[in-house]
Amino acid sequence: CSRTSFEHCLGMERIVESAVVPCTYADHGCTNKITYFNKKSHEQACSYEPCFCPDSGCGFSGSVATLWKHFTTQHKWPSTEFKYYTPFDLRVKPGAHFLRAGDGQLFVMNMVSVEPVGHGVSLVCIQPNTSESSFRCNVVFSSFTGHHQISTLESVRCSSLSDGLPKNYFCIVPKSPGGGAAVLLRITIDTSWCSKSRTSRRRRRTMTTMMRMTRATTRMGI
Repeated sequence: CSRTSFEHCLGMERIVESAVVPCTYADHGCTNKITYFNKKSHEQACSYEPCFCPDSGCGFSGSVATLWKHFTTQHKWPSTEFKYYTPFDLRVKPGAHFLRAGDGQLFVMNMVSVEPVGHGVSLVCIQPNTSESSFRCNVVFSSFTGHHQISTLESVRCSSLSDGLPKNYFCIVPKSPGGGAAVLLRITIDTSWCSKSRTSRRRRRTMTTMMRMTRATTRMGI
């Protein structure tokens, strides 16, 4: 009975670990040259990993930077450019509406008819990974007289759109007597870490004010 033994060859291991290879996503714009040993970890975080056109008959894929042009020129889908923390308005209308922030980040808001209630609203951040993003969304609207609703998505999900448009809605817009298009959504998208920072600053200002009032009351002997 023969046995095969394996021995480490340190010289060969060093050659393999130091070998430099291109990123798998070089065709999509990544110019990084990485060591073979770090190739997998790099590609898991590479910003050039492709995202996809949600049109099942299209087949286009590319970086986030190329998607906006494809969506707006090839398909001519409705689109809006916005700034974080600045509200913007969209009419309720079934279908996808693509959004681009000032830093180039893309989002897609999808509205679908939900009978007999009204319309469901979904939102995802277009990124190659499928984790939770650092963005959140606030939607304010009124469907009829006396109605006022605020819906908040605390953590916007990321999607490469490889499985099509988002379908998990976070908000239901009730039917309006004038139809869906009569309802105007006031939307605000922000970064959650900034929101926490702002909340902390507000709390600090409140505490400071309370301390000043306490000191003033003490001096007055009240």
